[in-house]
Amino acid sequence: MSHIVTFKAQLVSLMDVLAKAAVRELSELIAKAGDGCFATLNLEMSSRFNEAAKKKLALMVDSELTVQLASIMELLTKEALEQIGKLVEESSAALHLEKSQSEKENEALKRKLQLMESQLSTVRGHKEGRALETPANRPSCSVGVQVGDEYRGVDIEPSSMEEETPPRQSAIMSGKLQSTDMEEDRPLLIKNTKPKTGLAEGDSQRGVQMSEANSVDTDASELLPAEDQYCEEAQITLTPAESQEEQEPQSIAAKLSSDLKDNCAQETFTTMKDMTNRQKMNETDGLRLRRLNRPQIITDESQEPQYKGTSTYSGKVFRVTLLTLGSLLLFPLLGVILLLESPIQPDVVSLNEPPLMTDTFEPNFKLRQAERLFEDQLVGPESIANIGDVLYTGTADGKIVKIEGKSIHVVATLGQPPCGSRDDEPTCGRPLGIRVGPNGTLFVADAYLGLFEVNPVTGEVDNLVSTRQMVGGRRLSFVNDLDVTQDGRKVYFTDSSSRWQRRDYLHLIMEATADGRVLEYDTMTREVSVLMDGLRFANGIVLCPDEESVLVAETTMARIRRVHVSGLNKGGMDTFVDNLPGFPDNVRRSSSGGYWVAMSAVRPNPGFSMLDFLSQKPWIKKLIFKLFSAEVLMKFVPRYSLVLELRENGSCRRSLHDPHGMVAAYISEAHEHDGHLFLGSFRSPYLCKLDLSQV
Repeated sequence: MSHIVTFKAQLVSLMDVLAKAAVRELSELIAKAGDGCFATLNLEMSSRFNEAAKKKLALMVDSELTVQLASIMELLTKEALEQIGKLVEESSAALHLEKSQSEKENEALKRKLQLMESQLSTVRGHKEGRALETPANRPSCSVGVQVGDEYRGVDIEPSSMEEETPPRQSAIMSGKLQSTDMEEDRPLLIKNTKPKTGLAEGDSQRGVQMSEANSVDTDASELLPAEDQYCEEAQITLTPAESQEEQEPQSIAAKLSSDLKDNCAQETFTTMKDMTNRQKMNETDGLRLRRLNRPQIITDESQEPQYKGTSTYSGKVFRVTLLTLGSLLLFPLLGVILLLESPIQPDVVSLNEPPLMTDTFEPNFKLRQAERLFEDQLVGPESIANIGDVLYTGTADGKIVKIEGKSIHVVATLGQPPCGSRDDEPTCGRPLGIRVGPNGTLFVADAYLGLFEVNPVTGEVDNLVSTRQMVGGRRLSFVNDLDVTQDGRKVYFTDSSSRWQRRDYLHLIMEATADGRVLEYDTMTREVSVLMDGLRFANGIVLCPDEESVLVAETTMARIRRVHVSGLNKGGMDTFVDNLPGFPDNVRRSSSGGYWVAMSAVRPNPGFSMLDFLSQKPWIKKLIFKLFSAEVLMKFVPRYSLVLELRENGSCRRSLHDPHGMVAAYISEAHEHDGHLFLGSFRSPYLCKLDLSQV
């Protein structure tokens, strides 16, 4: 087909060249003939026109004739090309049709040739097998055939086998050869059987009866009985490719006894004749009957295959190995589940569906504009305070440091070395919340050691409240955050739990124990009192502008509570904001009159929140803490960073996000100073500084 397309393209280009050449020749002839005409015309017009006008007129006439001739030749060329294209397409279609028909005929002839070769090889195999056979080693056989509801059997002796095909069998084969165009032959299956003693050899009624109950359209080949010379299972197919000469020495039907041949041949010949007449009638009427189930020859033994076991030694070894490995993994797991005691006894809590992250909660990348400060020089700067432009923070090694410009100075050390590991925290100390008092001193809440007042100039440390003392009948196990009144008289701080320490904060979150408290320290009397109890992980705290109440982050419940600390409502509590999109940590005042709230973890919606999912499934929480440590569980906490700015009424003003914690991760506090937001972290080794004018 490709050569036809190429020829067509070449023909088109050739016609185009010829058309252009014809136009060029006609133009030259017109120019030559026009010279004489224009000469005569020039003599007649010499008295009325000047030379310039005559030249202009001559050019106009010449150009008009040339254009008209070119357009006429172009139209003729297109018409010729279209006619040639149609002829080429018709020729190519005819060639393609002839080619496809030839391919089909070749394929049909090829299949017939292969079929004839396979049948010829089968016949030759039978010849070779019969040459080796002797009457002594030829066993006797019995064949049973079921026709309708009647079953008959016949014993065949080797001496009764004949070498020539009977006339009736030849007639049957000839009839088969004439009707093979209608349908494809199917093999007959005769199975080797043992002699049956219950059948009489001289029974004149023994023979073959074919079942007609399941067939309305049969052919002669399926009605022919067959038996191999070795009385083994044989499969013989009669096709048009087999000639009578090839079938005569190898015919399987000739091996049956004379009684069997007479009865079977007479019955099959009659059936074949009726079938041939029926097929001819159907072909004349243009009809074709649907082929139903074919008659089956049934022997006296079951033909169902005997399946043996497929089990092998390698399969057994594989199964044993697999079961052994499963047992080695399953039994220890069951032992852990049943025998080990869970370290937590979680409560069932109810959380509302997280708010959709739309409108003011819409995810963004504003926190990625932050700048990291003192990376790998500060570890876990959780809270930040400032005196002027000097920043102060506490680190994971129990130190209070001063950040001035680009340098870091240690102001004080609250605990005793060694520091740096989880087991060392109780003695080393872990400063968390930090505030500046009215007289320029620093008030620090240490998770393990208690409440401190630190002189930022001299480094002098005063332990105001020790965790060893009992407050309200319980010890202070997890001192978290604090705030100081403007006159410095009262210090309000949170004790997150009386059961769990800071290093076990994941246990506290998962257990959801309601043992968090808000406490008050009087700097004049040095007394500590409990203002509010029953909070689930009391965390960050901040005084309201009127100093009659404090806002407390209840981390496990994803809300902020308002506790009244003075005035007529002292001792009361209500909800400031509920169902936050994350679990709040520290709360700090903003320059707009609202509050900055840092989220230690988020509750994505849409998305999956593990803490929300497990809130009403305490048995899963127990199982998790039986199998995994806190360090492993922290790897499953998403590094999504989120900071909210709330208005005075608790509504959200804006949100700052870093979806994957690429710049700022594990944020614990947002401290605003001089138009910048300083971001602390409970585990990251750096501070972050964000220019609020850019977001």
